[in-house]
Amino acid sequence: MELARALRRSKRPAGTRELRFVLFDGEEATDDSRPFTDTGLRGSTAYARRHASEIRALILLDFVAGKDMRIQREASSHPGLWKRLRRAARAVGAGAAFPAGVGGAITDDHTPFLARGVPAIDLIQWPYACWHKPCDDLSAVSERSLDQTGETVLEIVRTLIR
Repeated sequence: MELARALRRSKRPAGTRELRFVLFDGEEATDDSRPFTDTGLRGSTAYARRHASEIRALILLDFVAGKDMRIQREASSHPGLWKRLRRAARAVGAGAAFPAGVGGAITDDHTPFLARGVPAIDLIQWPYACWHKPCDDLSAVSERSLDQTGETVLEIVRTLIR
């Protein structure tokens, strides 16, 4: 939400692109008798179906505030958009949080957009030891990591809306 406030406060020249903040729900509301890709990702799949033709790029924020955060490119994420993200991270002094290298592919809310040809990246520190466990609380969050993510995403978004 702070990203939206920061961008609203900044002066955008006339003719800049529209920016949308979308919150997806229903990612894990699955029917175990069918594949996850058929029943999971409900919110993002529905949104991509309706709006993919209007979207030039998608940045998915998932697990972006863990302690000692290091997020490599998720394997299915768009390489060119990821390169721009790393450039933005270096510009704001957060390059170490987004090191070179590629992690495994993850089926996540960016997947329906990639399937429709939208350049999309998934910012996710994976594996995450507290995933779906009681330790997934504020004690697992780092203010510094959240700031690095926010500053980086703010910088890349500024380059994308020009």
